[in-house]
Amino acid sequence: MPDNYVDGTTFNLRVKRISDDPTTKKQSDIQWFSYQIITFDNNKYPNTSLVGFTASSESFGSIPRRYYRLRGTRVAVPKNVYTDNDNPTDSDRAGRLVYNSSATWAGGTSLTANGTLRSTWQRLYTNDPAFCLYDLLVNTRYGLSIPETALDEYSFWNISQYNNELVSTQRNVGDAIGAQKSGTWTLAANKSSADITCTVDHKYQTNDLISITFTSGTSGSSPATQNNAVVFKIRRLDRKRFRARKVTPNSSALSGNCTFFETGQEARFSFNEIINKEFRAYDLINAICSNMRVMPFWAAGTLFLSQDKPAPQVNGGSYDKDQDVLPAYIFTNANVVEGNFTYEGSDIKTRSTLVIAKYYDNNQRKMSYVQFPTDDVIANTTIGDPSANDGTSGSHTAPFRDEAIAKYGIVKKQIQAYGCTSAGQAYRLAKWTRESEQLLTETVTFTVSLDTGVIVRPGQVIAINDQVKTGSRRGGRIFAVTGTNKITVDDASASN
Repeated sequence: MPDNYVDGTTFNLRVKRISDDPTTKKQSDIQWFSYQIITFDNNKYPNTSLVGFTASSESFGSIPRRYYRLRGTRVAVPKNVYTDNDNPTDSDRAGRLVYNSSATWAGGTSLTANGTLRSTWQRLYTNDPAFCLYDLLVNTRYGLSIPETALDEYSFWNISQYNNELVSTQRNVGDAIGAQKSGTWTLAANKSSADITCTVDHKYQTNDLISITFTSGTSGSSPATQNNAVVFKIRRLDRKRFRARKVTPNSSALSGNCTFFETGQEARFSFNEIINKEFRAYDLINAICSNMRVMPFWAAGTLFLSQDKPAPQVNGGSYDKDQDVLPAYIFTNANVVEGNFTYEGSDIKTRSTLVIAKYYDNNQRKMSYVQFPTDDVIANTTIGDPSANDGTSGSHTAPFRDEAIAKYGIVKKQIQAYGCTSAGQAYRLAKWTRESEQLLTETVTFTVSLDTGVIVRPGQVIAINDQVKTGSRRGGRIFAVTGTNKITVDDASASN
């Protein structure tokens, strides 16, 4: 188009035949439908990544589908609180932050008034959901632009430490922890990977860590020293076969028998998600929080996070399910309005006994799922007969049975593990969901006064002493103080 083109300009177009005139009588009418204006311009595309490659059209019938494994944007995380401050992330588990449990952190906002990063923070790649959420909340380009002064950075840091603790990747409760499977192995000449064939479905995934003991057929230290357990990263071949990587090669082919079991570890919670479309802020925040069992709440002008994790113990030390939990506050009939507690149980039909968790499988590049309990546990359970377990009721050795399914039958529930690419993490989510619905079956409702309401926060563990339920009065209020050594309680006639 001419440089002086403007809307409404009239053009005269001449059509010229390129081919020769036909020698036969043939009508070659030309019909004009439309035209397009192509404008060339130099445009900028900030904050955009561009990937280009060439491929022969002879190899593809159409434009091929492409998959990319990205590390995403770098986010602000605490500085100088790691086991190795020069290398804060785990070399074997991309994105996991390796905290020093005894380190302290000064905190503060990540940015100064002029927009530079504070010395107590640093930017790096991580898949820790806590600080991915923090970045999303404060970012002014793609986030919510929430002022950092309205966030409690210490709750994010505390939750982040719990998120990055190592836990087992095991997801087959049908097997006892560390239970061995057996099979045969083959090693081709001069190859550094051995193929293992299992006698049953192994249920492993690519990149799982498996402890393998080669019990026969070895030659020296190839593929490993015989009868010595060695941990290998594997590649899944099919339901009964997998490949152990980086074994010691041998000049001739070898084969034999072996035993093996799953032994890998991973971060408790990892967030791997590409957010490339619009979300309602409330929905996206809750989706990310669901990845790490967190409930966000607003109090006193600040956004806090509360995580479902083991509470402090009465006797201190590490968590023990058989010990009492230290409550944040004790409520009695004396410090609730009208002294009333209202109890309500959950409907049995809403208590799931089989939970299926969907997650994205990076190795298969598609949505996959895991379930709790597993199929072998369900197959070993007789509905309507809670005592049945191959004649050994209450046994804690494989094969297991499931008491909830035996009692209530199959009550199925499907959930989405948002931002999850690990079968182990999805399995733990399914288990947590099922156990929560089976164990947390009663809700208590009561109204408190302002003096006690400001003390407790969502997510804290409280204790309740209800005289109606316990049959005795274990708490009250001080009605008056006389002198230095006499108090009058609100109910002096109470014998307890």
